[in-house]
Amino acid sequence: MGAQLSKRLKWRAEAAGHLALAAVLRQLPVESVFVFGEFLGKMIWPLMKGRQKTIVRNLRIALNGTCTADEIEKLAKDSFIRNVANLLCSSVSAKAEGKDLRELMEVENAEVLIEAHAKGKGVVLLLAHMGNWELLTRLKNFLPELGNLGAFYRPLNNIILNERVLRERQADGTRLFSKRDSLHHVSGFLRDNGIVGILADQRVGRQGELVEFFGRLTRASPLPSLLARR
Repeated sequence: MGAQLSKRLKWRAEAAGHLALAAVLRQLPVESVFVFGEFLGKMIWPLMKGRQKTIVRNLRIALNGTCTADEIEKLAKDSFIRNVANLLCSSVSAKAEGKDLRELMEVENAEVLIEAHAKGKGVVLLLAHMGNWELLTRLKNFLPELGNLGAFYRPLNNIILNERVLRERQADGTRLFSKRDSLHHVSGFLRDNGIVGILADQRVGRQGELVEFFGRLTRASPLPSLLARR
């Protein structure tokens, strides 16, 4: 009982901190939030030794000898700083409206998605896990002709915070699915010509399908091919 109470209090404290920070950030221009995020990223970077090793290793694999060690170190740091800035900006984009929202995002090659959707068979959309991906739940504001939009997401461990984030992500009509949901629901959504987004680089362990990625074998999510077959 004591452990459960302690967990609930921790969740409430985290949710209150998230709400307070988001409220402050939303009062500022998004450019200022981004600059602050870059500053915060620079402050945190020296403390993230484990993350530094992971980013540098991945860049070495991806660039395959085309950059020097110093260039890779700089790219790793720049990438981390940019991600922190994007994370803070996601708090602003979640509530942006009208002109403010349109200034945050520009959709390129929209005709590719529109043509795929026009076939009436549903669309499985593989997304990169980079940038301010929270903006993608608001895609209907830019392409209302697409109809039903959905996406897979990983529920947060903090139940209170998860409920709040989920409400924000679904505010514009995007339907979210988690690994706890039946695939029958997702298949039905696709059969109704829905569009389902899936993050392509989520860790899947031994459950995924073998693919070649930057010259190395790895396992990718089996969901895209599974849903296509269904």
